[in-house]
Amino acid sequence: MHECGICFNVYAGTEFAQLPCQHFFCLKCLQTFAQMHVKEGTLGNLQCPGSKCAVMIPPALLKRLLDDKEYERRESLTLEKTLESMSDVAYCPRCETPCIEDEVQYAQCSKCFFSFCTLCWERRHVAMQCMTLEMKLQILQVGNINHMFCWACQCHYCYSCKQIVRRSSQHYGPKGCKQHPDD
Repeated sequence: MHECGICFNVYAGTEFAQLPCQHFFCLKCLQTFAQMHVKEGTLGNLQCPGSKCAVMIPPALLKRLLDDKEYERRESLTLEKTLESMSDVAYCPRCETPCIEDEVQYAQCSKCFFSFCTLCWERRHVAMQCMTLEMKLQILQVGNINHMFCWACQCHYCYSCKQIVRRSSQHYGPKGCKQHPDD
């Protein structure tokens, strides 16, 4: 008989799982713990629940603890986070498939075969100067206002900081950029 370090209930040894760090917990608590972190997308927290222990729960044990749908979500999130950490991965502007960027900042999508520039996201343009977002914004700015709207991509931009504006009331104001530079 063993006591679980999470719920403090006593169970037979067959109801426990031992982690590589030698801590062990009841399967019910580990399952709830794993399901919660997969649901919330906090995969970095799928480590030993023991205090001050940072050993990750092995994938084989997670496969036992999670149902097929949950495990598939974990795998998908792991792949997503891995791709985000890779500096040479760009997403196709047409179908959002991850693509590998080459040394001259072009990529070709393996799904839709679109070949594009990873600086401006337009069709590949060999021997032509790339129109970066900053260059496009300079062309789009009309008058004395920092807030712009691009009809082509249907996005609002701030000319001052070159960022996409999701909520004007939060972006412009005392703590943000000035909407009218002369104000």
